[in-house]
Amino acid sequence: SPNFIEDKNWPGFPKPGFLLPFKEGLDAMGYAAFMRGYLDNEFRHFAEPKPPELQTLYDIADNSGETNLEVLYSGIKIVDQADMRENYKALTCPINLIWGGDDDCVPNEAHQAILALNSNANAHIIPGAHHMMFWTHKEEFNNILKQILLAD
Repeated sequence: SPNFIEDKNWPGFPKPGFLLPFKEGLDAMGYAAFMRGYLDNEFRHFAEPKPPELQTLYDIADNSGETNLEVLYSGIKIVDQADMRENYKALTCPINLIWGGDDDCVPNEAHQAILALNSNANAHIIPGAHHMMFWTHKEEFNNILKQILLAD
């Protein structure tokens, strides 16, 4: 989304500061434990057994060594405060957006608002998919991506 800041003209997102718990979690738990919790949350929609790639991601987090948390904090601050709608409106290239139809991170109302900002935007919605549709609906996601990349 080009805007994560709640205002009367932008649906579905909380007030500024909603990402603060990410920073607090990193501070309290450390990078590896925080990333494991984040991944558990993102993969909660998967049926058991979880995909083997999840263990690969755990291993990467566990073996990442020292992480520059200031860089992560800076990224959280940007996302938490940036309003990129004017930049998004100015894009003149084709914009292809792939969303899960049941995404609980970016609600459908926000999808419509994002599409309304730029006539070059095209939505590709995967019914029944959540935010991590590239994991849960790999075949559908890859087919859409191929269509986009092979388009004239």
